[in-house]
Amino acid sequence: MDVRAGGYASRLIMRAGLLVLATTLWASPLAVAAPTDTSFTYQGKLNQFGAAVNGTADFKFSLWDAAGGGTQIGSTLTLTNATVSGGLITVDLNFGPSAFNGEGRWLQIEVRSPSAGVSPTPPHSVLTPRQPITVAPYALFALN
Repeated sequence: MDVRAGGYASRLIMRAGLLVLATTLWASPLAVAAPTDTSFTYQGKLNQFGAAVNGTADFKFSLWDAAGGGTQIGSTLTLTNATVSGGLITVDLNFGPSAFNGEGRWLQIEVRSPSAGVSPTPPHSVLTPRQPITVAPYALFALN
């Protein structure tokens, strides 16, 4: 009996097994990094005349490069007829992949409550001050 031949066959089978394992891991969805969505969650509490709003409201969200004045970044995002309970609102915002480049950004929020479904339609009110965007949305680009 040739021990070297058995050893060679064992090594060949082991190498084939490692090749299959490596190919499986390479083709596995776990090994492929998917692009990250650029949206982030904004949560806020809406009070009117000192009391939490319960009802509907329309919102406009815009992104700016300064706490006051400045230039708007991207488009205004609109949320109409949103249900507000206990004053709480949660919304996903997505200003696109070029909105965050490492420089300061501020969120301007405009609200109309009740929503436009009532007559007469009230105008949107700009909430002040603009809200600074902190590091969470910038984490999307941490590896760049």
